Amino acid sequence: MKYGITGDELMPIRFFRIINELFWKTALVAILFFLAFYSTGSIGGSDLLFHLKSGQYISEQGAVPTKEVFSFTMDGKGWINHEWLFQIILFFTANRFGSSGLVLFQVLIYLLIFYFFILISGKNRSNYLLIGLFLAFVTFTFRIQLRPEAISLLFFTASLFFIKGRFNFYRHIFILFIMQVLWVNIHGFFFLGPLVFAINFLSYFARKHFKLPYNWNAVSRIEAKEYRRILLIPAVMALACLFNPQGINGALYPYFVLRDLLSGSAQFFTNIEELQNPWGIDSLLSFRLLAILSLAVLFWKRRDLDLSFLLILALSFFFAGFAVRNILFFAAASVAFISVSTDLSAAKEHSLNKGEWPKLILSLFLRGSIILALCGGIFLFVQKSGGVLALTIKKGDSFDRFTSKFAPVEAIKFFKENNISGNVFNDFNSGQALIYYCFPSIKVLIDARSEVYGREFYSFYKMALKGNTGIFEVLEKEFDIGIVFLSSLFTSSPDTLSQYLLRNPKWELAYLDYDGIVFLKKGKFSYQPLIADDKKFKNMSFSYISLSRRYQKRAENFISLGLFDKAKEQLDLAKSELNDASATYKLLGRIYVTEKKYAEALPFLVKADNGLVSDAEVKYELAISLYHAGRIKEALGVLEKAVRLNPGHAKAQYFLMHLYAQEERIGEALRVMYKANRLDPSSKEDLKQFRQYLLFMSQQTLAEEVNKLITANN
Repeated sequence: MKYGITGDELMPIRFFRIINELFWKTALVAILFFLAFYSTGSIGGSDLLFHLKSGQYISEQGAVPTKEVFSFTMDGKGWINHEWLFQIILFFTANRFGSSGLVLFQVLIYLLIFYFFILISGKNRSNYLLIGLFLAFVTFTFRIQLRPEAISLLFFTASLFFIKGRFNFYRHIFILFIMQVLWVNIHGFFFLGPLVFAINFLSYFARKHFKLPYNWNAVSRIEAKEYRRILLIPAVMALACLFNPQGINGALYPYFVLRDLLSGSAQFFTNIEELQNPWGIDSLLSFRLLAILSLAVLFWKRRDLDLSFLLILALSFFFAGFAVRNILFFAAASVAFISVSTDLSAAKEHSLNKGEWPKLILSLFLRGSIILALCGGIFLFVQKSGGVLALTIKKGDSFDRFTSKFAPVEAIKFFKENNISGNVFNDFNSGQALIYYCFPSIKVLIDARSEVYGREFYSFYKMALKGNTGIFEVLEKEFDIGIVFLSSLFTSSPDTLSQYLLRNPKWELAYLDYDGIVFLKKGKFSYQPLIADDKKFKNMSFSYISLSRRYQKRAENFISLGLFDKAKEQLDLAKSELNDASATYKLLGRIYVTEKKYAEALPFLVKADNGLVSDAEVKYELAISLYHAGRIKEALGVLEKAVRLNPGHAKAQYFLMHLYAQEERIGEALRVMYKANRLDPSSKEDLKQFRQYLLFMSQQTLAEEVNKLITANN
């Protein structure tokens, strides 16, 4: 009875059933193929550079460091490097096989994850499962990177397979022990291993000792001897966690992170992109759809649910809500939950009779649509990225072609060519690239290892970066800082600090280009200044960052320095290279807003807003221009859109507070005030102006509330 066809079925039904099975396999192969293809497009961000450097350092030293070595501010502080094994593997892969080896390593990891999905699904051919696999693939494309968390995701998916596959204690316990030993030395999410199997045991305990809803007690029943063995698995995996260079401290690493979260470091984490709440990111539609699909399956199959997978799904959903980087774990749990829950419905789908052919045709249409969607998606990906970029790099080639997207490679060349060394005041985004290229000649102030620096130092650093010159001077003197590097690949250079350094006679502007600004202590170095030199553009690759975009980034840096004429020169060059000038209009508008020439800014910002419809900064500056043009209602509408796009835009929130107040919407103004104050407690002038307005409106009680906030911020 191949493909589940019975002798009672008519030939058209047989034909459609065979085609349906082929469409299932084609869709599955398409997902795997496109996943592999997509995985070759990029091998990660600046974290990859840090892991390579750390792997090199461990290999050269012959030991895993237990104290910080890369940063001068944390030099000698205790460091639990829970990713050391991944770093060594990465370093030796790069040494032996070059960039192509790293790309193939990444492809292998993600294909293995989906291979475990297929093993979990077994003979399930449910359309729910296929949609789940497709949405998981789309969710994965949001964050396919060669990072330790990818190995965690692989081990997490393998754990789900062992649970679903009726774990054989004597056959599999050694495999799980080895997997957990590897996991604890690869990534800090190793706690998920014991946790998943502990949840599995608790679900069996609940089935045995409690009356559960519907038929839950009868699902996945086991014998008494299996029950006792399942109890031992979390204990064995917890024991495996002790097999790391720092023993009990390494095993307790997740506890230390949780303690920091509960002590107030959550505010610190909200400033890091990968730790943002995923529900606030509009581009994560597939994540939302996967959550809805899981909920639909939960409702549909509520009578015959496997409690283990239901609890793991709930845990992963809670876990994903903490940070955007965790959504892939939810995607894995969702696929497993949907697969296990729809197994019975899959059996029914395989026994369609001649009266149910419309359902079969609908299934064909769905599977064909998924195949077409995958083909369309990969076409857009190829069009955007230029194809399989990574595999064109040969062994021994420079990483610059990749790192030009996320590392300030031209500024780093400036450091190397001029033998610049010492302690550098750098921004958060550039730390790991500086470590990779410049350590040990240059040591950084900070990098992206949040667990090393902690909330207090990060807050200290942020105040200096925003222009608190007192804090900057304390750092400068205490650590003998002779270099300031402010990268601009991801964000604009900070205006206040940049202009302070430009005016300060102790510092010289030594370098300015698309990737950042460098100030050097006067008289400390011998160097050749490099300020927006167009000659070098002739020999540069623009595979990732277009020529016009480089001119625009230069202009942003000149704007940060307050050199508006220089910025306009760069924007004129950008116009000659660019078809869509929206970003150029945005920068021109920003210049005129900064100069308080709001009438001149307005037409440029309107054009920019038409092209950059999801840019909160454009809308914020457009609202300012509309307000000064007397178009307050329009300004309010535009500003409300801005804060919806970027709820973390503190300046926009404060401005919205003032506009609500002017419209006498005091309750809404107060609500926005508290939100804005949480984002930026240092903005006392906005609060003082709001307090004065409330006093003018005879709102004495409310003015006192605002005054309490001002006092608390002091």
